[in-house]
Amino acid sequence: MKFRKKPVVIEAIQYTGENQGEVASFVGKNLPVKIHDLGGGTQGGVPCLEIETLEGTMLAIPKDWIIRGVSGEFYPCKPDIFDKTYESSTTARIHNEDIEKRFTHSRRRERQPEAYTEIREVAKQTAYRLISIVPDTQERSLALTTLEEFVYWADEGIAKGNKERI
Repeated sequence: MKFRKKPVVIEAIQYTGENQGEVASFVGKNLPVKIHDLGGGTQGGVPCLEIETLEGTMLAIPKDWIIRGVSGEFYPCKPDIFDKTYESSTTARIHNEDIEKRFTHSRRRERQPEAYTEIREVAKQTAYRLISIVPDTQERSLALTTLEEFVYWADEGIAKGNKERI
């Protein structure tokens, strides 16, 4: 079976190796900082944070994100996984504003307003689904443009159909 992650907003801070105070403020308590030799042969090891999670103690190394989960728990997340899983809520808001702008009915047509509204609502929901599935690439941009063309031609078809009935 396949599952899709529910869209939730999380809070997170990136650990730099030097911002223990900021991380402590974020999690609400001081976290032990231990120097660990992670096998990379680095001089003196790496400053790691020990984070108590629901699964036990985990280490956060510099560049890891510390996430506050949906139940208020904290856990570290590797930067590559974080980038694949999360986007800034500001970016998500911009996407939402852009989709609303692109697919909200702007021209007033006297006849069949519900048909125009229905077409745009279908396109809007498809656009939201598209940005949740397809990475932010040129292909996604082209898919959204094609969706706008669909709305344009559907609107014209509805208008033409209205003129022929008059």
